[in-house]
This record gives sequence, C-alpha cells and structure tokens, in this order.
Amino acid sequence: MKLIKLFENFDESSTFLVDVEDINFSFYRPPQHWEYISIINGHLEWHLPIEYEDWGIRIGDVIIKSMHLTIERDNGNENYEDDIIIPEDTLTPEQFETNISNVKNGEIFISSIDINMNYSLDPKEWHFEITLGK
Repeated sequence: MKLIKLFENFDESSTFLVDVEDINFSFYRPPQHWEYISIINGHLEWHLPIEYEDWGIRIGDVIIKSMHLTIERDNGNENYEDDIIIPEDTLTPEQFETNISNVKNGEIFISSIDINMNYSLDPKEWHFEITLGK
C-alpha cells in the first residue's frame, strides 16, 4: 500500500468514471498482429481503496472496475480499429500495481497506465501498472 497525507476530498469508497483522453497508455507484449496500438477514445471506471489511520490515510492499489477503449492497431500491413471492452468484475486486484508520483494539493488522478497483455486478448491475463499524479 502507498502512504500519503490526509486529504479532505476523499471518502472510503472513492470510485471515479473518467474519459481516457488525458491518460497516457502503453501496451507491452501484445498479441500477434497487434504490434502498434494507439488510443482513439474511451472511458474507464476506477476505484481507489482508502483506509483512514490516526496519522493520515493509507492508499491501496488502484483497481480498474470497467474499461471501454476504442483503439487503432497496426499489424505491419494495415490499420484496424477495434474496441477493448472490459466489463465490471472481470479484473482482480492481483492484476494491478500502483505508483504515486507528485500528488499535489490532494489531486489524485491517473496519469498513465502500462498494460502488459502477456500476448493474450483475454484481459484476465493482463497486468496493469498505474501511475497516479504527474
């Protein structure tokens, strides 16, 4: 778990629905014929587990509850447009790792998501590294 000072603008069940336009995505170990992936648009719902302590708050790893991305992918010969849809209750907490970088004035937001696809189209096989802050 990550530790930061107490901020007044969070409660114990902080869940957010955001457009992905300001999030930097990187894809690693994509499936065959998915070499170059770029995000066109989309949204995701994410949860930030928070526990209040005497000294402040304890923040757990971000969990993506659901995600819909419209992507463009290039297999080396042609460009394709596809949707990546991850419904709620598909991903598990073990698939996530969170880094906190320069959180100022209590503003916590996702700045980047690195997705290790493990050469699979099944999101249950993926691992997510999420960075909060700039």
